[in-house]
Amino acid sequence: MLVSRPNCDVEEHIAALYAGAKGDSLYRMIWQPLERELQGVKTVYFSPSGMLHQIAFAAIPVVGGGRDAASHVCTDTELLSDRYDLRQVSSTREIAHGTSDNQKSKIENQKLTAAVFGGLFYDVESDVLIAEAQKYNVSVETGRAPSLPRSARRDNSWLYLAGTREEAERIVRYFDEYAVPNRLFTETAGTEEAFKALSGTSTGVIHLATHGFFLDDFDNVAHYGLIRHLGGDDHSRFENPLLRSGLLLAGANRAWIGADMIEGIEDGVLTSEEIAQINLTGAQLVVLSACETGLGDAQTAEGVFGLQRAFKLAGAETLVMSLWEVPDDATTELMTAFYRIWLSGKTKREAFAEAQKIVREEFGAAYYWAGFVMVD
Repeated sequence: MLVSRPNCDVEEHIAALYAGAKGDSLYRMIWQPLERELQGVKTVYFSPSGMLHQIAFAAIPVVGGGRDAASHVCTDTELLSDRYDLRQVSSTREIAHGTSDNQKSKIENQKLTAAVFGGLFYDVESDVLIAEAQKYNVSVETGRAPSLPRSARRDNSWLYLAGTREEAERIVRYFDEYAVPNRLFTETAGTEEAFKALSGTSTGVIHLATHGFFLDDFDNVAHYGLIRHLGGDDHSRFENPLLRSGLLLAGANRAWIGADMIEGIEDGVLTSEEIAQINLTGAQLVVLSACETGLGDAQTAEGVFGLQRAFKLAGAETLVMSLWEVPDDATTELMTAFYRIWLSGKTKREAFAEAQKIVREEFGAAYYWAGFVMVD
C-alpha cells in the first residue's frame, strides 16, 4: 500500500468505522468482554494481536452513545479514551521491564538532544546529493551504478509535503524555547546519511515528518526490482516485511522511479531493515509523522513487522506512529501541541492524550485526531 495525505475516501471510511452500528460492533467484539474484569480500573496497558494493530482503540465508542456519521461530527459520545487511560505497548514485557512507567517519560531535569526531519525535497540533483553525502565522510565513487530494472520503475514519484516544513520548524522553536539542543534537517539536508549518522549518538528525540510506505502486495512483479535494490536477493526476501516498509528521505525519488543511481551514496529509501541495524539506544521518543507508519505484517505472537518492530530493535523507547492518512493541518496541530505540553513538564503519555483532546475539540471526527498512536 502506497500512501500520501490526505484522502477523502479514507475520511469516509474512518467516519463509518468508528460511528453508529460499526462503532458499537467494535466495542462489543473487542472491549465489552473485558469490562467485568476492569471494574474500578482506570489505567489499562494493552498489546494488540494480529489485525487489532490497525484499530485506534482511543476512538472506539462505548455502546450507548451517539454520533452523527453523516456529518462526520462527534457528539457527546463517550469513547474508550474518555473512560480509560489507555497505554499501548509493543509487548507486555515492556510492562515487566518498567519501560512504560509514567514517571520515566518526564522530560524535566533530563539532558536531551533532538533531531527533526521535515520539509524534505524528494527530487534532488545528483551533484547536491553527492555534496550532502560528503558531509558525513562518504566517499563517492566516480561514475554511476546501473539504473534499476524497468520492473522497479513506478509512474508516481513522491511529492513535496509543505505542511511538514511548518510542522518541523514549529517543533524546533519549542525545543529552542526550552533550551533542548536540536538540529533541523530539511530540504536537501534530510538525507539517509544524515539519519544514519544518528546511530550511537544517544539522540533523545527523533522526529520524522515525511512520506512512509508499506508494500503489502509483494507478489506484484512490479515491486521485484525495487525490493531487490533495497536488499532482496531471492524470492524469500521479497516476503520480508522489513524490506517492504520504510520512510522516504531527501532524494528518494531517484530510486523510487528507477532512475540511474549514484555509486557510493544512499538512495534515500530508508527501509525498516536498515533502521533495525542501527543503534538508537537512548532515543526516548521517535515520532513518525507520516502516513500509515504503524502498519506492517501483523504476526499473532510477534507484533507488527515493519517500522514499529524496526525502531524497537534499534533501541527506541517510545514510538508515535500513524494508522491512516491524516491531513497536514490536523497533524501539525497534534504534533506541536504534544511537544508544547511535554516540554512544559508533563509525561509523554499525558502530553499525547491532551494533544489528542485539543485536536478532537477543534476538528471533531476521529479521522483527524485518532490516527496517531503512542506505543511503548
